[in-house]
Amino acid sequence: MSALVFDKVSKRFEGGRLVLDAVSLEVPRGARYAVVGRSGSGKSTLLHIAAGIEVATQGTVGLFGKALHELDDRGRTLLRRDAVGLVFQSFFLLPHLSVAENVGLPAMIAGTMSGRMRDRVRHLLTRVGLADRSADSVQKLSGGEMQRVAICRALLLSPKLILADEPTGNLDDVTGREVMRLLLEACGDEGATLVYVTHSQELAALADARFVLHSGVLEKAP
Repeated sequence: MSALVFDKVSKRFEGGRLVLDAVSLEVPRGARYAVVGRSGSGKSTLLHIAAGIEVATQGTVGLFGKALHELDDRGRTLLRRDAVGLVFQSFFLLPHLSVAENVGLPAMIAGTMSGRMRDRVRHLLTRVGLADRSADSVQKLSGGEMQRVAICRALLLSPKLILADEPTGNLDDVTGREVMRLLLEACGDEGATLVYVTHSQELAALADARFVLHSGVLEKAP
């Protein structure tokens, strides 16, 4: 069973604008796939549909064998909570919470925070070199450190699929490469499938396979 399958998926927004045009993609479990495209090419929409945040206009999406179009909003939300971790360009950390509290937020929201989860938070922060910053406010962190915290948060509940939307877009080149290396290594250690979108050919080259999204059409890069 593949982690993610798009079968001739199209997406139109209001006004008839076509963002995705009959996109087909199959992501094996454990794979690391990169999607490259310019701003506005539909990369974020592709990830949002994969996560069940948005619904395809046409075509079908399968997430670990479950057809998203057969689920209602609650069903997609629960599947996303249990199977998907999201990493965004803008971090989306809560400034009034500490580093550890931001990482533990998914468990707090789900009502599953426990001693085991606190150990999990410590393990992940150690993995990315931030164990000594766990009690600090995230406002004291650099951009690269904030993204490491966001990666830990995405991995907290051991999702089977990580979707990363321009995870280095707000970082300088050197920090971006380091964060991308950490993300790839962390997903490998966790056994998670990774699909990330980027405008950087250099970072896309780190993936097992690269795809180009242009004018709504997805093609595999040579």
